[in-house]
Amino acid sequence: MAGNPTRKAAMASALYKNHIIVSAANYSKDTAEWKAWASISWCDTRQRLHTLKLVDERFRTAEEAKNFAMKAGQIWVDERLVV
Repeated sequence: MAGNPTRKAAMASALYKNHIIVSAANYSKDTAEWKAWASISWCDTRQRLHTLKLVDERFRTAEEAKNFAMKAGQIWVDERLVV
């Protein structure tokens, strides 16, 4: 889906170690590339939300961007649980 895709955004979600990760990709017409971000929510004593802004990363396809964001979210969860 490189070039000028018909879709301008794509999303995926997964439950990972009691955290809900939503990964997303947005197409930039300016750069003709996909940008990725992830949102992670979980509940401890209250509902929590953390957003990963992966501003330095660019991808040729929506799938690559979504997968990268999902993996970044999983790494964030793993590092959070180690602390």
